[in-house]
Amino acid sequence: MLGIWGQWSFGNNAITNIGDDGDHAVETSGPIDFSNNTAAAAIAAGLSHTCALLSGGNVRCWGLGSNGRLGNNTTTGYGYNTTTNVVAASGPIAFGNNATATAIVVGGDHSCAVIANETMKCWGSGVQGQLGNGILDYGSNTTYPVANSIISGLTVAVMDAGKFHTCAIVQDKTVKCWGSNDKGQLGLASSETYGTPTTNACTTTPPAASIKLR
Repeated sequence: MLGIWGQWSFGNNAITNIGDDGDHAVETSGPIDFSNNTAAAAIAAGLSHTCALLSGGNVRCWGLGSNGRLGNNTTTGYGYNTTTNVVAASGPIAFGNNATATAIVVGGDHSCAVIANETMKCWGSGVQGQLGNGILDYGSNTTYPVANSIISGLTVAVMDAGKFHTCAIVQDKTVKCWGSNDKGQLGLASSETYGTPTTNACTTTPPAASIKLR
């Protein structure tokens, strides 16, 4: 069972603040309804939404739905039901061709998954290019997963998402990043924002094995 706590604003946890009420014991919400007694294998949290990778490879999200960040082809938010004490999650995200996910990351208002063939798909806000699909404007938001333009023939080994940018280590061991770069967060020799994966200047020998973004 997965329970959650924190501030309620958009459905990302519960209808009121849940946590330490002064007795130094952390209270959590009721269980999250994943249906069919499916267990969560991993979770990832953003600013106003959270996603879970379930044991069967499905991904379900809850919280604020704007910009399509829940990936369920709507902008509807999902959250806590005060009557049942259960947190409702969106329906399973459709990755196409009955594909399932093996990993998930969540940024400020976007989300990404590595699907079973080790390709990457992202959804939500893409205004800073953080989806990696080559689009950099307000029309780039998507309510469903879109293919990331990782160079053809390369698969994703590790990924992570920051507030408005995303990075991945791909099969050839290079680090590729995309999205907002106003503070140099893509590790490039410029502060230009990129909407497609670009090789990071920090690629080293021996190659990077993991990445962590903020």
